[in-house]
Amino acid sequence: QEPVEDFINRLLDLASKCGFRILCKPAEGNDAAVYHDLTNEFVRDRLIVGLRDESTRARLMREKNLTLETAAEIARTAEAARKQLQQTARNQSVHGVQYKKGSQTNQKMRFKDGKKDAKANRGNSSDQVETQCRYCGGKHEKRNCPAYGKTCRKCGKKNHFEKVCRSKNIGEIENQ
Repeated sequence: QEPVEDFINRLLDLASKCGFRILCKPAEGNDAAVYHDLTNEFVRDRLIVGLRDESTRARLMREKNLTLETAAEIARTAEAARKQLQQTARNQSVHGVQYKKGSQTNQKMRFKDGKKDAKANRGNSSDQVETQCRYCGGKHEKRNCPAYGKTCRKCGKKNHFEKVCRSKNIGEIENQ
């Protein structure tokens, strides 16, 4: 299944080659012709009908004055939540909890595979592994991204910095 971000980028790439512009006012004398660019509207609509998740599609269709940026953010958020729920469900089914027999308080829990419980392993958690972040470009713990809540100076979208922004400028799209 194609990630939402890849789907949006593919739609934008295809749309940039189509020229979704409507002539609003023809050129007269020294006045240039006036066009209205419908690329974002067409991409937004194709994003909605192309999503596989029915609940996300329904939510997007309920939104008033929906822009491409808002639709993309809602779709990304829904995809991230779905992945996190799947991972949580997978972890719960793999790591069933058992109480250690003979313990005085029954507080010492172990997973079936013999590892200590999650509270004891917090120092080794995957959240604390520093990796290259695709939202800020730096290295930090998974849940401590400095880009969270910030607005990109290039595209105006939230939760990433300009240096890692994957949005194309209007000039870049027209030059292709």
